[in-house]
Amino acid sequence: MRKLTLFYAFVLLILLPHEILSQSCLPEGITLQTQAQVDAFPVNYPYCSRIEGNVSISGGNITNLDSLTNIYQIEGNLKIRWNLVLQNLTGLSNLDSVGGDLIIIGNEIFTDLAGLEHLSYVGGDLEIDDNPNLIDLSGFDNLKEINGSLHIGGDHFYSENPSLTSLNGLDNIEYIGGDIWLK
Repeated sequence: MRKLTLFYAFVLLILLPHEILSQSCLPEGITLQTQAQVDAFPVNYPYCSRIEGNVSISGGNITNLDSLTNIYQIEGNLKIRWNLVLQNLTGLSNLDSVGGDLIIIGNEIFTDLAGLEHLSYVGGDLEIDDNPNLIDLSGFDNLKEINGSLHIGGDHFYSENPSLTSLNGLDNIEYIGGDIWLK
C-alpha cells in the first residue's frame, strides 16, 4: 500500500504544472546585503517565484544575482542600490513585472541594464540615477508600461548618470502614467 501511495505522489508531482509548484512568498519583503544571502535564496525559498513584498539589493560585496533566476514577479518595490561590485542584473532575467517602484541608484560598474530584458511592467516609478558608468539603458528592451513617473538623472537628492549617452532600451515603452524627468 505504501509503495502505491508513493507512486501516486510521484506521478502527481510530475503532472502538476509549474505554476502550481511555484508559489508566492515573502509578504514582508526581503533585503539582500551580501553575496551569501543572494546565493542562499533558492535554498531558503526553493519554490519562491513571486515575491509579495519589497526587495532591496544593496551590498558592498554582491557580485552577481545568478541565484535569483526563478523570480518572475515582485509585487512591491525593487531597489537595487549602492552595489559597489555588482557587474550586471542577469540573475533577474526572468523578472516580468515589478508592482511598485523600480529604483536603480548608485551601482558603480553597470554599463547597461542587461538582465532586465524580460521586464515588461513597472507599477510605480522607474528611477535610474547615480550609476557613474551607465552608458545606455539596454536591458529594458521589452518594457512597455510604467504606471508612475520615469526619472533618469539627478534631482536635489542624487547626482546624475555622467556616462549615459543614449536612451536606447526605452524604445518599446507604450505608456508612462506620470512625469518624465530626464537630466
